[in-house]
Amino acid sequence: MKKTKINILHSLRFSLLLSVLVYGAMGCEDPVNFWSTDSEEMVLSEYIAAYDDYSEFAEMLDEAGLNSLLSISLETGMTVFVPTNEAIDQFYADNGYSSYLDMDTDELKNFLYTHMIPSQISVSQIGLGSLPDTNVVGDYIVSDFLNASESEYDVDTVDSYVRLNKTALIIDEDVEVANGYIHVIDKTIPLITKSVYETLSEMSGYDIFTEALEMTGLQDTLNDIYFDYGGLAGRNRYTILAVDDNTFAEHGITSVSQLVDYLGGDINNSSDPNDALYKYIEYHCLSGTYYLSDLSTNSYFIISKDNVISMTITDDYKINPDDSDRSIYTGFKIEESNYPAKNGAIHTIDDLLEEEQSGAVYYEWELTDQLDVINRDFYGLDFYKFSQDEPLVNVKWSGDYLLYYLNPPNKLSNSFSMLGYWWIEVTTPKIMKGKYDVSAKCKSPSCILYVDGVKQGVFQGGGDTEMGTFEWTETETHTFKLVTIDYGTLFWKSLIFDPVK
Repeated sequence: MKKTKINILHSLRFSLLLSVLVYGAMGCEDPVNFWSTDSEEMVLSEYIAAYDDYSEFAEMLDEAGLNSLLSISLETGMTVFVPTNEAIDQFYADNGYSSYLDMDTDELKNFLYTHMIPSQISVSQIGLGSLPDTNVVGDYIVSDFLNASESEYDVDTVDSYVRLNKTALIIDEDVEVANGYIHVIDKTIPLITKSVYETLSEMSGYDIFTEALEMTGLQDTLNDIYFDYGGLAGRNRYTILAVDDNTFAEHGITSVSQLVDYLGGDINNSSDPNDALYKYIEYHCLSGTYYLSDLSTNSYFIISKDNVISMTITDDYKINPDDSDRSIYTGFKIEESNYPAKNGAIHTIDDLLEEEQSGAVYYEWELTDQLDVINRDFYGLDFYKFSQDEPLVNVKWSGDYLLYYLNPPNKLSNSFSMLGYWWIEVTTPKIMKGKYDVSAKCKSPSCILYVDGVKQGVFQGGGDTEMGTFEWTETETHTFKLVTIDYGTLFWKSLIFDPVK
């Protein structure tokens, strides 16, 4: 699954409404204020520079040469989390700096970029999980809520604060200026540098799970942050559903060797993907980064794509609810979840979550959801034209060109498009074994359809169009190929795999 892509292609028309301050002027003792803009012409950089409380952040922006970035009107707008001077002083003390002049250029810019998101996000859009878009360094900022009674502030006017990355509280909300939003925070947002494995290994109370990651060798996979794919540098994305030592102890397990015995594995063969310990630990490692706000009632692949976990969202986040009694499920320890890492998210679950081999599961695969597509920069484009000199790992084609359409006129956004006489073949991710009705979100002229190299007959895409029923006995990838019969235009968004009951 993908997070919502920002639509950066339509002109953004700001409607700035002046309003009365809810809680008074800057000198008000209440730390939470809902600000109006002082001027319709004021931009982010001007607002930050206008107040002494943010002078250190303003000087950092000036030193890094980023004032110009906060002075322009991006079509998406921008959100900046501005630390107070006291917050930055604490950052200096924690990191051994006397001032920002002790930081090299890259350190300073990364610090500032961590606090910037290239889209407009108001507090009303922030929930339990992560913010909807990454910051400028490509990290998701985690969000949750802290009860006011647990904070250092002695106030009666708010029940809770929005907290970012388990650290910074938003104390002034929704400062709306001409080119975005400002939220004032009482601490700086930590720069995320460590992998999910490194982050978990440094957390207290996860010794058994961490040692099991090391014994299986899965720590090496989870430690990789970047990778090369089709000549592009991409970032790995994982989610760990960690079991803490207390939960293991509730089942009489106080060591990895006892976990191996419980599972019926071979402690000398733990790195074998068929070993019980390996399969158990891998079952807790998902492909893709999912904070709680990203989860929906759906199935989620483990990192090998050989199995899935089932998620149901009702009154709780329910992993693998029992078919006969939906009140039986594995849940999350919410307070110990949503930990950010450079290549993923870490959650703590409240039971062992033993492996269940899944059968056929519903899956809609967007053809453009491929690493050598999504890791490219398409900023400001309606479409991107691939040439034969830019081969895609899982897409083969022949024709005048292959377009990646971000916003086509027929609403099939994020689709591949071709014109004329052409053919295109895509290789899917692994599909769970089973029997499926397969359809495509596609508009096309008459084509010959091939599945796994076998001719299926004539296909003409008209929106949501059936391709046929297929039964596969192995969990594996499949190829779907369209060869046009008539001159015409293709828009192909996705393939849908619907299990036959």
